[in-house]
Parts: sequence; structure tokens; C-alpha cells
Amino acid sequence: MGLFFLGIKKNYFVNVMKKEISISGLKLLFSINRISNQNGKLIILNYHQVSNHFDPRYNNLGTWNKIDLFKKQLLWLKERYRVISLAKGIELANNNLIDDDYVCLTFDDGDKTILKIIDILTEFNLPATFFINSGHLDNKSACWFNIYQFIKNSPEFEHLISDELDINVGMLRNTNDKNFYDRYSNEVESLFPLVESEFDSFVSYDDLANMDKRLFDVGPHGFNHQRFSMKDKNWQKKNIEKDIGVLSSLDSYKPIFGIPFGRPFDWNRDTIKIILDLGLDFVYANGGTNSERSMGYQRIPADNRKLKNII
Repeated sequence: MGLFFLGIKKNYFVNVMKKEISISGLKLLFSINRISNQNGKLIILNYHQVSNHFDPRYNNLGTWNKIDLFKKQLLWLKERYRVISLAKGIELANNNLIDDDYVCLTFDDGDKTILKIIDILTEFNLPATFFINSGHLDNKSACWFNIYQFIKNSPEFEHLISDELDINVGMLRNTNDKNFYDRYSNEVESLFPLVESEFDSFVSYDDLANMDKRLFDVGPHGFNHQRFSMKDKNWQKKNIEKDIGVLSSLDSYKPIFGIPFGRPFDWNRDTIKIILDLGLDFVYANGGTNSERSMGYQRIPADNRKLKNII
């Protein structure tokens, strides 16, 4: 059974959600695509990394963009859409004022290439929002997938990954088994101290503090980048609150949560209730555009893709 919420007030959503939990216990599902009205649509694009050199220790073809391609995308967007900040886009959507075709640019995870991204966006005078895992700032920690990729593509460290771990890491992205997820994600993350001195993937807090707040915003993405659906309610709440505690001290902070990974199987009912209780707007990353008020807003994964094929 799927529940589809379009243009519903937050308090009504919470009541419906609680009723659904108490009556049926079925998992809430949200529509992937929004029905665009005749007046316009809000398109939120989801990026990660932009650079000229592909480094397999840090870059993944699914989340990496070459600078030349990225610049062409920006030119293409400027010619066809009104590019606005995500905060402004959500404000318009929350008030059902989507009267034109708008685009918002978002970048996840705080990869160090956002320093180059900021330079490019400043050149084009385009706003953007960066969703940050503050626990990873200054390379103080990293998520299991970052650590695994770094180790597997570093000859001096590759021996740290056992055959068993190598096989099971490949299933972490899609498993529904919380014990399995915790066991093998924790095993990978326990290796971080062994590679920390060589690991250099994320920006620093100072990098964020020095951004031009007239163009760039920062939003929480979880203190640690994890699949929230694999974590209990208490962990989720503390993780988001801890992230907010770090980022809210920045002048560029906006109370908009980017759900890590962002697909329907990466969050659950607890995630949504916690987000709403904390007074946050939020975005997914599972495709689709937006045309009116909604509990959460859809983002389109845009890394290394032709925009005309996905918008």
C-alpha cells in the first residue's frame, strides 16, 4: 500500500502518519514523481564531485563530473531556467507559488572538490546548497563507502580488506538486514585509523565558514553519512541533532535536511517524523520534479548525465 502526499500540511501529515502506523504498520511510500501543474515546476539537481582528474581512491563514476561537462550543464540551465537557491525554491513551493520553471543546485557530502565548484558557480553567479556530514569535516572520519573505495584503490592498503569483507561490502547499499549493515559497515570504518594520515577527501569547517553566504548555503546531511533506515530512532535523532549543532553556527546554514543516499529504502517513518519534529524541510534524491507544497521535495541525480535526458 502506498501513500501519496501532495500539497498536505505538516500537522495533517503527522496525524495521517501516526494513524497509518497504529492501524496497519505498513511502510510509508512517497510518490517518486510530482505532477507538474501548468504554471511551472521546481527542479532540484543533486551533484557530488566536480574535477578535471578522476582519482579512483576518491571518485566514483556515478558521482563524479568533469569540469568541462559541468560548465556546459550550467550554461544549458541558465539559457532555459531560472536558477535560484534551494531555500528560495522551497519557500515558493511551500506557498504554492511555483509560477515558472526553476532550478536549484545541490551538492552532497562535503567532498573537497566543492572548493572548485564554488569558484565555478561564482564565475557563473549561480547559487547552490551544500549538504554536509559535519562529522567528516577536516577528514576526521569517513563513511564506510569512502573508506572502502580509498583502501581498494590504494596498493599499500588493499591488503586490509579481507575476501569476506570485500564480498559483503558490495551488499551494504541495498541490504534490509540492520545487523548485517552494522556489522560490515562498522568493520570497514574500524580501518579508518590505519589510513587516516593519507586520507584527504573532505573540506574543512573553515572552508565552509569562508563561503560567500550571498550565493551559497549549507544544510545538514547527517553527522555521519549512513543509511538512516538501518539505524534506530534514537541514533537517527542524535545524529541529525549533532550535525545541526555543528553547522548552525555558520552564517550560511539553512534548516533543510538532505537525506543521505536519499532513495526510498534509505529512510523510514522514524526519519521523517524526526525531521518534522526538528522543524526541518527536507529533500530526497530519487528523481522527479516538484510543482506544489509537499512534505519532502524530490531531487534528480545529475552526476555525469545529460540534463536534457533527465529533466
